[in-house]
Amino acid sequence: MNKVGTKTLETERLILRKFTLDDAKSYHNNWSIDKITHEYDEIPSLDTLEKTEEHIKAILYRYEAFDNYYNWAIELKSNHEVIGHIGSNKMVSNFQYTEIGYSLSSKYFKQGIMTEALTKVIDFYFNEVGLRIIEASTNSENIASQKLLLKVGFTLDAVLPERIVSKKTGKVCDRCIFSIINKNFKG
Repeated sequence: MNKVGTKTLETERLILRKFTLDDAKSYHNNWSIDKITHEYDEIPSLDTLEKTEEHIKAILYRYEAFDNYYNWAIELKSNHEVIGHIGSNKMVSNFQYTEIGYSLSSKYFKQGIMTEALTKVIDFYFNEVGLRIIEASTNSENIASQKLLLKVGFTLDAVLPERIVSKKTGKVCDRCIFSIINKNFKG
């Protein structure tokens, strides 16, 4: 496995790059305070600009401290706004494995943006980092995320009963585990 860190990646509409402290206001306004965006995630509330800045500072620390840390700001080329993030929640080098997570401002839902970002990051993980497997998990109520994962080539591996309390509904729900193996990725 190659420890290349978070390199800038580009797609037709996006720049996937390291966060900077200059991103705090844009990230906060587009993502942190967007309640719809956070209906299914497990991220603590970043309801003030100061909390968003502290969150970004923690990311910046990890860029410096770990050579296998991967976390991209999702920037729109059209307006240079940071509208979300994508990266590893967990990296296990000796198994050539990562768990990926992502989140996007609800203003940009249903535009293919996360499909574009996720496909690019998967390609990078398999072809530059040399990972063997990528895993993702979703709340069983998050149908959009499940459809996204299936669309880019993940398969549903398991449904773990009653593992999450939904922020949206307050109900106990299942965790769905998906994965994609390098040899099965079509790009």
